[in-house]
Amino acid sequence: MTNEEQLDIFRDQQLAEEQKKEGDSDRPVGIQDFDIKRVIGRGAFGKVFLCVKKSDPNRPLAMKAIRKDKIIEEGIIDAVKSEEQILKLCEGHPFLVATEYKFETKERIFFVMPFFRAGELFTHL
Repeated sequence: MTNEEQLDIFRDQQLAEEQKKEGDSDRPVGIQDFDIKRVIGRGAFGKVFLCVKKSDPNRPLAMKAIRKDKIIEEGIIDAVKSEEQILKLCEGHPFLVATEYKFETKERIFFVMPFFRAGELFTHL
């Protein structure tokens, strides 16, 4: 991970810790609930990380982090909203991966889903 990536993650974790202090024990899931292991993919609007939830460290997850400034700049807010809706529709389907968690910080939107070692879908199309 580059220094910039580490700094971005650190900023998001700091923000999450501040929100945690302000909130109560019934707070929603956020970046502070995950241990990020490494970057496994990069795109025009963000990155995908291999991570684990701190409460379940033996189960690998993929965390897609999308930069809000980039989606606003490129005018693709509707596309990101559609992606969220499609991932929700996949819940319960035996052959599709669905989002388990979705949360936001001031700078990013995060989608967290099970990690499967199959490569990028685009390469298989």
